[in-house]
Amino acid sequence: MFTPATGDTSTGGHGPRGNVTGGFPCNEYMSDNYHIHIFVGLYVNGQEYAIPTGTGIVEPSIDVNGDSPGGTQCIYYSHTHDSTGVVHVESDNNGVVDSPPMDSKYVLGQWFQVWGITVSNTQFGQFMGPVEVLTSGQLYRGGGSSAIIPESDLQVWSGDPNQIPLYSHEVIWFLVGPNYPTSLPNVDFYEEY
Repeated sequence: MFTPATGDTSTGGHGPRGNVTGGFPCNEYMSDNYHIHIFVGLYVNGQEYAIPTGTGIVEPSIDVNGDSPGGTQCIYYSHTHDSTGVVHVESDNNGVVDSPPMDSKYVLGQWFQVWGITVSNTQFGQFMGPVEVLTSGQLYRGGGSSAIIPESDLQVWSGDPNQIPLYSHEVIWFLVGPNYPTSLPNVDFYEEY
């Protein structure tokens, strides 16, 4: 489990409204001008870990299912509503409606800054060890009501993981070793983008 299990770490985004962390402002409401979903998964020595609910949401309200539908103060452009690994990126896009959002406007490190964790080739938050990063590739694949990204679509990311450009329905796995899983599950996006 992460500490805290819900929301951002002590060094992450905590508002108040209008505060900017990782280049993302904390706003009262989200805009649908630019709206994508990515998946970030984590294995540490072969064991899968859930990403915390409510990252990027200041004082997240948690419902009976453990999900965070919203915050009581403000919400950053990048955030999680549950612990499935789906990260939402929603911005006003300078007033331009970008639907479907076919390019990348942000990088993964911006969400890590909002969450308040350090990620490198030897660390993922509180977990240390050699880190292998796999992505489904930097291209638009959103649209439709469902998109399944199989393990066979994954490729090794050899650069700085903070610089991974975020595209709609991109899958990103972090494997912290020295022990790695023998296979990874397919990821099914139920959201349109």
